[in-house]
Amino acid sequence: MSLSIRLSHFLVDLFAAKGWIEEDGEIAYVVGLDVIFSTLTDWMAIGILGLIRGRLLEAFVYLLFVLTVRRYSGGYHASTRAGCFSIFVGFYLLTDLFTVGVFKNAGSLFLIIYSVSSMIMGELIFYLFVPIGNDRKKYTEEWLISARKKAFICLNVWYCLAVSLAALRIELFGQIIAASNIVVILILMRKRREGK
Repeated sequence: MSLSIRLSHFLVDLFAAKGWIEEDGEIAYVVGLDVIFSTLTDWMAIGILGLIRGRLLEAFVYLLFVLTVRRYSGGYHASTRAGCFSIFVGFYLLTDLFTVGVFKNAGSLFLIIYSVSSMIMGELIFYLFVPIGNDRKKYTEEWLISARKKAFICLNVWYCLAVSLAALRIELFGQIIAASNIVVILILMRKRREGK
């Protein structure tokens, strides 16, 4: 049993003993607390890595991008919490290393071609495949249509923000573009998995 599950059980038992929750709803509280703890662990890991690398603002941008866009677009879901954590943090490190390496050193023409092609690819993949649901959840047709619209809105708001930041801070622009590529990769990973 994972640490977050054990902590969730401990807190739920404590809350039930104090009479703060009813015993018949304990499992819902355990699941809810476990989700909160695992989410906080992901966020803290990204924040700590951003702080260590001296790129806290860029880490925050990556985190916000993935939280807002991926919420509606969906994508690959790992089968374990450890896998999810590894993918989330690993992709952040790849994104950040790529952004530092490319956006500090590449020429303007390359950055323009890379950025424009990334945005076009993002729009195309979102048009073709979004939203991708989670096998563990049931969705109504109304929710799927709404999620598709929200995913496109979020993606395009981020693209507009990226373009407006390009002149001010090229690395924030690069972080947004690279984060969008990560979400596209997660969507394509899920489509490939569905195709098997």
